[in-house]
Amino acid sequence: MLNQGKEAGASLEHSHSQIFALPLNPPALMKEIYGTKRYFDQTKRCAMCDIINFELSEKKRLIFECSEFIIVQPYASRNPFETWIVPKRHCSNIENISSAEKDSFAHCLGMVVDFFYEELSEPAFNYYIHTGPLQDNVGSHYHWHFELIPKFSIKAGFEIATGIDICITTPEFTAEFMNKSGIFK
Repeated sequence: MLNQGKEAGASLEHSHSQIFALPLNPPALMKEIYGTKRYFDQTKRCAMCDIINFELSEKKRLIFECSEFIIVQPYASRNPFETWIVPKRHCSNIENISSAEKDSFAHCLGMVVDFFYEELSEPAFNYYIHTGPLQDNVGSHYHWHFELIPKFSIKAGFEIATGIDICITTPEFTAEFMNKSGIFK
């Protein structure tokens, strides 16, 4: 997890990341794991693999594609310019990626951060690695991915009371804006 900027919760002024271990699986991760398990039980396919195939065929929210990863604006994003970096190869845990995938991931991450700084005027942002829990076998149905969320607004009464986020843009609009920047090559 990274908190970049005061609005993203950073308590230190320099960029930094936090790696932490918990004695439990966080509820947000478990909700995602249970959802992908239900999808797998119904279809015998990984939900994220199906999302990748859909985004590659539609190309409406696709920002970048290389042999190892895609960069995409997720459908029904929670925040403007919420960006996902997703490995094409099905893999439930980030620690199982190859050296080539590490290099490719670093390139993808660098492009997104450059875009945030150059085109969005250095917004505060958070990023998260969604990876399978260490002790659980989620290999068939869970697919790790990386989410970056710039902070352009704060959660207000509606969002806090309902747990429903309001996003003031569409992912199709933000994808078009990002693609026009020339950063993603």
